[in-house]
Amino acid sequence: MEEKAARYKAIKRIILSQRIDSQELLLKHLENEGFIVTQATLSRDLRRLKVVKVSDGPGGYYYTFLENEPGRGSEESLIEDF
Repeated sequence: MEEKAARYKAIKRIILSQRIDSQELLLKHLENEGFIVTQATLSRDLRRLKVVKVSDGPGGYYYTFLENEPGRGSEESLIEDF
């Protein structure tokens, strides 16, 4: 359980400190910090941490936290997206 909490903290720090545009890149950063996880585990972690991939326009997509995106996830936003 301690390893999971430490991994969650590392994921948060990495995503907040740099542009992460793929799970592969995030896995490499985690590996550099001593966390060896599968892509499936990382996917579950991202879902639990409410990490979303958002567009930055023509540059592609990057990961961020749902709470960092104003209006994202609200009922009104979901209706607009639909």
